Amino acid sequence: MTIIYILLTLILLLIIFNLILSYRSKSSGSDAGIDSLHFKLDNFPKEVVRIETSVRAEIAANRKETTDNAKTAREEQASSLTAFGQLITESMNTGSKVQREQLETFSGNLQKLTTSIEEKLNNLTTTVDGKLKDANDSNSNNSKETRTEIKTALDSFKNDFSKSVSDFNKLQSEIFQPTPPVSFLKFQVSP
Repeated sequence: MTIIYILLTLILLLIIFNLILSYRSKSSGSDAGIDSLHFKLDNFPKEVVRIETSVRAEIAANRKETTDNAKTAREEQASSLTAFGQLITESMNTGSKVQREQLETFSGNLQKLTTSIEEKLNNLTTTVDGKLKDANDSNSNNSKETRTEIKTALDSFKNDFSKSVSDFNKLQSEIFQPTPPVSFLKFQVSP
């Protein structure tokens, strides 16, 4: 578009230049100037046609060049996007491979840890069962002795308690002698 404006401006300047020349030739009065002006005015449509074809050819060339540039740009973008897609795919594949390897390593370590914990729990269970069995055997042997000791202690406590209660009752009897019956008390009633 700017080329068209430039060419139209150029044509307008040529017309103005021709008018200036024709005015000068009138003022000088020579017929050669008029003949020259007639020649120029006769050639003017031919020049306009020549310039118009030149402008059209330039516009067509610019359009073709613009189309070719746009096509090239689209092809470059398509190839760039394809390369980017391949790069992303490769990165994702590499990342998933590394992650899979790490998960396999973690799984192996977890399995080893689980086996170790199970062995330790089995050893602990065996040890606790053995100690509980020993304690149970020891308790059953000691329980007979303990029952005998408890029975002896309870019998002794019973005897001591009975004696203490009996002594307490005697003491209470001695301290608090029975009070005389109410009929022996004399009350005075005032009228």
